[in-house]
This record gives sequence, C-alpha cells and structure tokens, in this order.
Amino acid sequence: MILGIDASNVRAGGGLTYLIELLNNATLERCGFNKIIVWSSTFTLANINENKKIIKQNHALLNRSLIYRILWQNIY
Repeated sequence: MILGIDASNVRAGGGLTYLIELLNNATLERCGFNKIIVWSSTFTLANINENKKIIKQNHALLNRSLIYRILWQNIY
C-alpha cells in the first residue's frame, strides 16, 4: 500500500519538525505501507532525509502563496 501526504501547508516550525520526525521514525512495513509520497514545497522537501521509500513530489504552485497552494489542492 502507498501512503500519500499532502504537506503543501507545512512550511516551518512545529509542522515541519513533526513531519521530519514522523518520516524519520516511521516503520513502514509494520504499518503495511511500501512507500510514502510527500507533496510539498522545495524548501520543505529539502529538509526531509533521503530514503528510497519516500518519494518527494513538488509542483511549481506549491512554492507560491496560499492561494496557489489551495488551487493546487483543488486541481491535483
């Protein structure tokens, strides 16, 4: 199974720390997941450690203001 995480609103602070720690400490096999796909801005994705089971996805709209991120959420 694949887990998808919409982290488009995670920018800094506690949300970013929580996401990083969650991904660093997740035991995917025990939870029944083969891989995780994370959608977010390039800044947020750059802070996530490299892992062959974590796929980092970016879209140009995710690097822009809130209105563009909401547009991305509604379209994609």
